[in-house]
Amino acid sequence: MKIIQSFVILICLTLLQQGISQNAFPPAYDIVTDTIGTITLPATNWQYSEDRAATWTIDSVRQLPVTDKFHLNTPEKSDNNDPMYNYWVRFRLKNTMNREAHIALQFLVGFQSDMYLFESNGKEHHLVNGVSTPWSKKDGHSLKNPWGSGGYTAVSLLAGDEWVVYMRSNSKLGAGVMPSRLLIRLYSMDKMNSELRKEEDSNYIQSIGF
Repeated sequence: MKIIQSFVILICLTLLQQGISQNAFPPAYDIVTDTIGTITLPATNWQYSEDRAATWTIDSVRQLPVTDKFHLNTPEKSDNNDPMYNYWVRFRLKNTMNREAHIALQFLVGFQSDMYLFESNGKEHHLVNGVSTPWSKKDGHSLKNPWGSGGYTAVSLLAGDEWVVYMRSNSKLGAGVMPSRLLIRLYSMDKMNSELRKEEDSNYIQSIGF
């Protein structure tokens, strides 16, 4: 009888560990360069969760039971044909270089996009962008080319520093995003500044033409 009980306990612990591992925070993405241009985070380094009622806050997504709803963008999830209108994404970034890393984080496309950055010392940054956000209240920059969809913001991570990032997209009044098309990207700040200067030059030339 004791053998059976021990076996049952072992199975329960195994299932519990599997459940925890599936919903645990994904491993940090190591930043080894900030001059390569565009980097797409591997699917194993970020998670997302749909917020159908658009009621979650940054506090709620960092606590149970919501924190357990995040999952990887696995093939079975990618086959989902239902568009998401409100969703959250979370990931971690670690600067493994021996100098400060200068990168640009892209806002999620949405009528309102929120980005919450938590430094290793606990300092929090809340940035806002999106179509419905008044220009005077937008954080970061926006480009007309596909790279700038949703806008982006410049951040600097000290050597060895690790940040936690949460992103929220609210598009309940517009087109939803298919899970299979959901990608998280980082950009070289130098590359983004170069693209921004090109756009400004283009706008200036067009203004002269008009």
